Amino acid sequence: MQRKGKFALKILSASIVMLLFVGFVYQSYSSYVDSTSFDKRGEMIDVGGYSLYVEDSETGKVTVIFDAGMGDDSSVWNKVAAEVSQFSRVITYDRAGLGWSEESPRKRDSKIIVAELHSVLEKKDITGPIILVGHSFGGVNMQRYALTFPEYIAALVLVDSAHEDQIDEMPQTNSLQKYLFKFGMWAAPVGIPRLYLSNTNPEEKAKKVQPSINILA
Repeated sequence: MQRKGKFALKILSASIVMLLFVGFVYQSYSSYVDSTSFDKRGEMIDVGGYSLYVEDSETGKVTVIFDAGMGDDSSVWNKVAAEVSQFSRVITYDRAGLGWSEESPRKRDSKIIVAELHSVLEKKDITGPIILVGHSFGGVNMQRYALTFPEYIAALVLVDSAHEDQIDEMPQTNSLQKYLFKFGMWAAPVGIPRLYLSNTNPEEKAKKVQPSINILA
């Protein structure tokens, strides 16, 4: 009986290792496909020993800067940026460790992120007028930027922004989010988040929600 238990444990362990290996291969291959599916139209800008990926439309009297939500890179703004660039200069960028940007040895908080973004704008000689646009965590970053460098800012647009005090105000909710985020960080190298998200279709969800929107309208 004891031998059967040990044998079953070995089979289970081997199966887990095999699944993790398959997941790692799946994630690595999918990441490679992603890297070749998008045009790298921007440039790498050094912000102190590491570089951030930045796209700049380069024309327009007003500069609109977009910052994405936590875990997202600048590609989430592609369609919006294309429209806005028709009447203003547009800057989109990947925060350190996301998209094509390099990893940063510094801790990741809004104060550091704002300093990195400001370094990018200084090197591109952009002083204003600037319109900041931030989604979710990006909204927190843009609020801090506006407070730190108000002389450059013409307007601030928050898109479903997070709140800088939400962790203190909603400790239970954010505790769950923290653990889910940690799980996501562990699971990402073996493709679990990618596999889950591959089964979601935003356009199909939008079609299902549209009748409700029409009724409310």
